[in-house]
Amino acid sequence: MELLPKELYAIITNLYGEILYEIRKPIVNPELNYYLTEIMKTIDELKQNTFDSIYGIIGIGVGVYGILSKDKKIKFTTFNSWKDVELKKIIEDYSGIKTYVENEANISALGEKISYPDFDSLVSLNIGTGVGVGIIIGNALYTGNDGYAGEFGHTIIVPNGKQCICGNKGCLERYTANDAVIERYFELTNETITLETFINKYKQADKYVIQVYQEFINYVSIAINNIAQTINPKAIIISNKIVEDIPESISLIKNGLRSKIMNLELLTTSKFKSKTNVLGLTHLLIQEFFNVSNFYSRN
Repeated sequence: MELLPKELYAIITNLYGEILYEIRKPIVNPELNYYLTEIMKTIDELKQNTFDSIYGIIGIGVGVYGILSKDKKIKFTTFNSWKDVELKKIIEDYSGIKTYVENEANISALGEKISYPDFDSLVSLNIGTGVGVGIIIGNALYTGNDGYAGEFGHTIIVPNGKQCICGNKGCLERYTANDAVIERYFELTNETITLETFINKYKQADKYVIQVYQEFINYVSIAINNIAQTINPKAIIISNKIVEDIPESISLIKNGLRSKIMNLELLTTSKFKSKTNVLGLTHLLIQEFFNVSNFYSRN
């Protein structure tokens, strides 16, 4: 189950990781009480659509856009006022099913590991509502001392730049997240558009969109450089609608990487696209159920 600012996305899979049933539900109010009610309704619907099986439901996985502590308490989310929420306990008390709650970038990295089982290190860079990084090192998820590792969107890329919700100025998120791209287009044109329209206008060679796109690519290239030099992973997988829908994006980002000491084997987009996070949760639950060190989908 993936908790998005304006949508809740949930699936049922079998033990092969194959999707059997899915739900997309609009969220009109991201505040806690309303959202919790929608989560519980969704769990009930998923249970009603689960086929009888030998093992039954082995677990519930929840991906959250925000910062979680080591004990998986939600400490901060950018799209609502959730603070110190013990979502794991709330769901387990309601459903009676073991629940795993994790940051969306972390579960995205676990999802990407399914596609690259031979890579013992990789980074999943998610650019969407915010900007997050999931880190796999030594075939294991790395979350840092307090569980906050990967909040790369709040690294400063423009000193004294745009004000960020985190309190800093000039954070990467303020220049590359979906809303930041649309905001930048508005600054140039005084026109509000959707991300889909932005991509369509790019294909129509709109000069303002091209300018914003080039700025976006430049910032992403800097981010990739910083990640590669700091973590030194074998692969960086980007999950972002602009990069996915404009084919030349990866080549342009690579052209922006000029370091002679970088040793990055693979830079690409996600094979799973919008399903990366929920499939990462599936990966984790199945891995834990079988008590194995890793799990690979047969897809």
